[in-house]
Amino acid sequence: MEGESKHDTTMIGKNLSERPVVVVFGSDDHYAPYLLVVIASILRLKTVGRQYDLVVMTNGISDFWKDRLQELTGAYECTTLRFISCSHLDSRINVLLEQRGRNGTMTQWPYAAFYRLFLAELLPECPRAVYLDVDTLVYEDIAVLYDLEMNGKAVACVRDICLGLSQNCRHDRWLLEQSGHQMDRYFNSGVMVVNLEQWRNMNVPGRNMEEAIRSLKNFLYADQDVLNFLFRDEMEVLDSRWNFLTAQIADDSLPHDVMEQRNAILSSHSFGVIHYASSKPWRVPERTPLASLWWQCARQAGVAADIVYHEMRLTGHQMVPSAKPKGSLSLHVQEWVLKIKIRLAGKAPSGEGRRRRLQDKLDRVKRKLSAAGKPR
Repeated sequence: MEGESKHDTTMIGKNLSERPVVVVFGSDDHYAPYLLVVIASILRLKTVGRQYDLVVMTNGISDFWKDRLQELTGAYECTTLRFISCSHLDSRINVLLEQRGRNGTMTQWPYAAFYRLFLAELLPECPRAVYLDVDTLVYEDIAVLYDLEMNGKAVACVRDICLGLSQNCRHDRWLLEQSGHQMDRYFNSGVMVVNLEQWRNMNVPGRNMEEAIRSLKNFLYADQDVLNFLFRDEMEVLDSRWNFLTAQIADDSLPHDVMEQRNAILSSHSFGVIHYASSKPWRVPERTPLASLWWQCARQAGVAADIVYHEMRLTGHQMVPSAKPKGSLSLHVQEWVLKIKIRLAGKAPSGEGRRRRLQDKLDRVKRKLSAAGKPR
């Protein structure tokens, strides 16, 4: 883009390199199992000896999934995990949306989608943070992204190639243009470095955010539209590998130079962050490009069984066949389910017989896993 510098994140901010790497997510109980994978992908690549502070904005995650997330992060040194309750923001968001009214096109999003607009308020002690959607997979040390030089800008982000350039997105692009968005600058908010000091200087959240929500004619992508309205002149553009949208892989309607860049990243696997913004690897892996990389990370982190069991509960299916990794995953699922059933049986004397039968089954599954030579 003319008049705009594009960073490949080779410039490291020396004043930041000793600070904790703050990474923020938004999740609830439904998405918590997938959060396990993106966190695992971060921790497997972390800089030894540097502090990583992982923050989860939530309006409700059960103790079970909190414990599972703590188990995962607890295996790594210099890593903290904390949860910030955001339910108190729902009434404020509701007021803002009611003030906006129903002019133009407005798609429905849960209130949790707006939480990241309040990051400067939720993290008053932080100068900056990396925000990641739950449907991402980190492929390079996230500290590289955290440390980049932002030149005083409010966000560092990647232009949304699909919405901005694909022929498959012409209708949405037209609606966004009606709201005044410059589509050659419209960015995807699923991966961002946020300069929280600049957000505070700009009073975000505040009156300007309220103005954005009220004034946008069409409101398609919730907080993403607001962020693009607020920071259209306050964005530092990153190379597309830092928010590599899987939807672009099968899209031949993109400009030739964009497809060449996409193919170069694909052939070299030089991803920074992979973003599964359309189809999801945990739900329809056979239709999701690069799903095998996501499942590989899940297996290596020992959380694949968590994902499979969660999907079984949600969909009622035993498993999507093409999602099944090689090995003894079915035994791992049985082991995991039996552990849950034993926990749910409680400690009441009336449940003693049931717990004993479940424990016998669990012992048999463990023996099979041991005989297969593939302990969890």
